[in-house]
Amino acid sequence: MADKRLTSVWLSVARAIPAFFISFTLCSASMFDEDVEQRLRIGLSLFRSLLASDLNLSGKTNRNNQLILLVIHQNNTTHVQSVVEQLANSGRGKNKGKIRNLPIKVEMATESFFSQYQEDVPAGIYIAEDLSDDTLQAITDYGIAHHIIVYSPFDGHVQKGILGGLNIGIRVQPSINLKTLEKSGLHIKALFLEIAKTYE
Repeated sequence: MADKRLTSVWLSVARAIPAFFISFTLCSASMFDEDVEQRLRIGLSLFRSLLASDLNLSGKTNRNNQLILLVIHQNNTTHVQSVVEQLANSGRGKNKGKIRNLPIKVEMATESFFSQYQEDVPAGIYIAEDLSDDTLQAITDYGIAHHIIVYSPFDGHVQKGILGGLNIGIRVQPSINLKTLEKSGLHIKALFLEIAKTYE
């Protein structure tokens, strides 16, 4: 039974990845950077899966019962706006625009966003541009303090303390910083952690 459940979780994490690869292949010639575009697209799917694995997700809605998801950027570029639109419209069928039946509201914010979100704390943060180590640390500390998922698709960010990301090797798999997970007090489904590449 456990093996079947683990397979089910892995399929739910991975099933959207081929579509991202196809989309990427068709339009990569016009994209600003192939590796970054690939990671951003795949990362959106894994970000949703990680959020859905947060056992306390339902307690992180705003007053309108929405999950606020922040997309962090340095410059309001076209590719960041595309990330926002894809995340806002992600999901399939009746789950489109929702995670675990909770509607999502996606907002863009600059790296110096903290003063704007001390009361209306987001349910998750997605980093859409490569940021300095100091900024990554500040965002990591914010996520820990507010017990929320911070996710980056960029190579090396999870090793630097960001909670979640992705590892592209023989296969694509989620990655998790276990030290940050512990400090955050987050409770993530065990089956998700079983398929993830973990870092201390």
